[in-house]
Amino acid sequence: MIGPKAQLTRILGGSLIPTSSFSTTVSMRSGPSAAKARSPASIGLTTLAAAAIGGGLAYYFSQNSASVKMDHSTFNWNENLRSDANAPAALKSDSFVQLKLKKILPYNHNSAVYSFELPKDHKSGLTVTSCVLFKGEVMPSSGEPGAKSQAVVRPYTPISAPDTLDQVDFLIKKYDTGKLTPHLASLQPGDVIQMKGPLPKFPYRANQFDDIAFIAGGTGITPHYQLIQQCLSDKNDKTKMTLLYGNVSSKDILLKEKFDAWARDHPDQFKVVYFIDKPETAWTGETGFMSRESLAKYLPPASMSDKVKVFVCGPPPLYNSISGGKVSPSDQGELSGALKELGFKKDQVYKF
Repeated sequence: MIGPKAQLTRILGGSLIPTSSFSTTVSMRSGPSAAKARSPASIGLTTLAAAAIGGGLAYYFSQNSASVKMDHSTFNWNENLRSDANAPAALKSDSFVQLKLKKILPYNHNSAVYSFELPKDHKSGLTVTSCVLFKGEVMPSSGEPGAKSQAVVRPYTPISAPDTLDQVDFLIKKYDTGKLTPHLASLQPGDVIQMKGPLPKFPYRANQFDDIAFIAGGTGITPHYQLIQQCLSDKNDKTKMTLLYGNVSSKDILLKEKFDAWARDHPDQFKVVYFIDKPETAWTGETGFMSRESLAKYLPPASMSDKVKVFVCGPPPLYNSISGGKVSPSDQGELSGALKELGFKKDQVYKF
């Protein structure tokens, strides 16, 4: 779920969208034309396109987003699942494996949790902060007679813990202009998708840092979620964490019920701050874009040197304004933007 089109280019050997000069405000707008629509200083978090998910979910996603009422306080997609760190892995990093869709649970007006079956008593084989490649056979949008399906590959980060048995879960937003998400939205339980992984990212170790800050925009939340979940599930990991998470409106916040519960249950270890571009009347969190001043307010100081790490994930304008983009999966690129101006060094920041 992380920047589907640009991130795939990186994984397959390209590079992220080039960095731009730092602007005093960070903006996060999704979609292929986002970077051209407005300058980085003025681009807002725009609502990701809502559209139909196959079968019974089609009606759900076709409703006006204001009418969607989800009780996220009780939302649980993986209850009663077992885990085993020593279980065999179902996925392979060097070839695609076919997995069957088990269920789809709507999350909000344009996203849902997709649960895929693993062989019995198998775990996915993913590591913390790793992602997988999805491959689907998709018909061209032109709809020309005789057109053949095309293989489309995109990376997604799971939200289920790495050691979960029997299924692997992904929280995915549908993009109207996306190549693969419309195909995923059309799937029914029992249909299959091909996956390959893990594609490892940051090799995290417990207590590697005293403080970690996470900066996320929109769908860029999933790798952060994965790492926070790992830290808080390890009683021996005392790392303090702060999450800054920006969205268009409160209904666009993903996994808020989890973050709020963690902040409540671990007040001395985890804090979360939400930024909303278009706040409702009752909204009490931060409003507007993340600015250099707001980062300075919430982030641990750069003077902590190798005892602090900042993780960044989101749409291209987020990278451009906060940290600069990556060059390739193996090259983080130079640090620029707000973090550089706040005194952080390249080795203190990791870009998913």
